[in-house]
Amino acid sequence: MTDPVFRLVTPASALEAAPAGWARELLQQGEMALALDAGERSRAELLVTVWEDVPTELLPMAAMAMEAHLEKLEVEERLPFDLVE
Repeated sequence: MTDPVFRLVTPASALEAAPAGWARELLQQGEMALALDAGERSRAELLVTVWEDVPTELLPMAAMAMEAHLEKLEVEERLPFDLVE
């Protein structure tokens, strides 16, 4: 998550009840959407691109988070049909 800059404009009071990690998750979803829009279709490449800062031993958990994001895109009918492992 190095190139794109995401900006969220919201009143501070709206952030007080936000769950821990919400901003990181939002950025990861944005990074995944950008990679998919750019034509990336490999789950393995998505994992190393979006979760590039995750230690190797935590990649299985990052992969589970990625699959949850992909399932959300599928429900929203925004998931590309040609994803590969």
